[in-house]
Amino acid sequence: MIKISKPLFKTTFTSCLLISACSTLPAPSTLDNNTPSPLTISFNEYLDSPYQQVQAHFTTEKSKLLVYRVISDLDLTKNWFEDLKSIEALSFDTNNKYLLRSVLNSPWPFKNRELISCITTSFSAAINTVNIDACADRTTPDPALVSISQSHARWQFENMDNGQVKVSYTAWLNPGGYVPAFFYNQKLATSSKKSLLKLQKLIAKASLEDYPY
Repeated sequence: MIKISKPLFKTTFTSCLLISACSTLPAPSTLDNNTPSPLTISFNEYLDSPYQQVQAHFTTEKSKLLVYRVISDLDLTKNWFEDLKSIEALSFDTNNKYLLRSVLNSPWPFKNRELISCITTSFSAAINTVNIDACADRTTPDPALVSISQSHARWQFENMDNGQVKVSYTAWLNPGGYVPAFFYNQKLATSSKKSLLKLQKLIAKASLEDYPY
């Protein structure tokens, strides 16, 4: 089930476009270790940007470690992340800091986007955090793509008192070039929901036996 909280929009035109993408699906009658929990997602203003930020969370019976391993499994990412053409690790600065390159598919007439991300991870007994920040200056941009220079995302996996793990996701980016905000925000609403629902299903079916390292 998706629960979408009331978005905050700057313009009536943009809100009209996105309201049509806001829906609530029937909740499962029972939840077990392999059944995804409800997904709560919202699209909100981010500072003075016309491009919206996505905020979402859900819970799972799986461990923080397993959730992290599923999300950081690059070979699996294209199975759940909408509009992802390719993703690769470019370098590892330390065990907790590394560099990723992603190429994002863009609908015609827009060029595909290149996103170079600096990843920083931190782990504690209660919560694990993954920060993902654009750092386009770390590589030479591909002239065939539009380079994304402004973006930030964060994953958090937090132990709850009831034994479940709360998975929280926040992300914002400026797509670069000239992309109308109403078009981008509408696309964001659709692709974010699809991606996170697919990810939930993958986490629900995952096992630490899939990750022996």
